[in-house]
Amino acid sequence: MGARGLLRLPRPARRRHDGTTAISATETTTADSLPEDVVNVADSLFTAIVDFCEEMDKRSMQVFNAEFLDAQDRRTLEELRRRVQERGDSMEDAQILEKQFHARICDDDVHSDEDLASSLSKKGISGAEDLVRTIDSNGSEIVARDRTLRDALTLMQAPHPASRAGSTALSTMHELAHS
Repeated sequence: MGARGLLRLPRPARRRHDGTTAISATETTTADSLPEDVVNVADSLFTAIVDFCEEMDKRSMQVFNAEFLDAQDRRTLEELRRRVQERGDSMEDAQILEKQFHARICDDDVHSDEDLASSLSKKGISGAEDLVRTIDSNGSEIVARDRTLRDALTLMQAPHPASRAGSTALSTMHELAHS
């Protein structure tokens, strides 16, 4: 659902050619009414902001869509292999380039340190307690380096035992970064 027309500011009364004022049933007039052009610009800006937020929401939810992830991973790997072939590099170079993603956790102050450390340990991340302390002091930390896109996203999706909805501490506190 788009935001078109959600912003309802008072519209100024319209002046007729004879100098009288005409007010339609949908228009109001007050001493502090904004000119129609300003209202239209504000409405357009508001619409663009809401549309942007909707698009970001859709994109962020794709991280949990297995079909989308598989397709994105295939496209990424195909593009990397194409670039390697164009440069005349070996397939070993392509395999190294495929693992150029990392997963980062940002401190969100929502999950307890114990829950996060437990989740990281269960996901095979060594030194979970130390990592959690580093996240607390630095605000974020990389938890996995040199992964394929699919591996990095899978790490962030692994179920968190304390979660009722099946989301994870990693998925709610992550930032997937491209090296």
